Amino acid sequence: MDESDYEDEAARPDADPVRQETLFRQIEDIIGGAGGADDGGDPDAAEDALEQICTLLLDEAPAYNWVGFYYIDPEQPRELTLGPYAGEPLERTRIPFGRGVCGRAAESDDVFVNPETLATPPAEVAHRDMRAEIAVPVKDEDDVVGVLSVDSAHPAVFDENDRTFLRRVGELAGPLVARWVKQV
Repeated sequence: MDESDYEDEAARPDADPVRQETLFRQIEDIIGGAGGADDGGDPDAAEDALEQICTLLLDEAPAYNWVGFYYIDPEQPRELTLGPYAGEPLERTRIPFGRGVCGRAAESDDVFVNPETLATPPAEVAHRDMRAEIAVPVKDEDDVVGVLSVDSAHPAVFDENDRTFLRRVGELAGPLVARWVKQV
């Protein structure tokens, strides 16, 4: 598939709200299998569930080529650290608040999209196949505990459906990320 395949929204089955709802229900099942999102569950099960969520999104959303969770390091509270992910390994595993879309999402508690990473300073591009990125704050109750980052090899691919869907995923995964961070 080349980038022109995603100029028409119909070419993105993952952008279909019905398909996204199916994926969301699968994510709910993954979290339920990890003992739910409350603090009483097994941290290892939380990590496994977060990895499964990343893999599910990577496998089922053709426009996505990297999916991962960054968490706020309790010892460095103004820095994100790479947690569970699916996709190509990254050299950069720590991101200061305010830097790139992930750092800005964590700092401002808002969704950030970079529609064209070729126009971005190289230090902010996570991997060579990244052409667009979206970062969604992940919260436990009212506190940002991390960021869900999704990359695509296609420019300008993320739309309002992605923003809404990934924000819901971030809200659902937030307590799980918080539980997992307690073990790190």
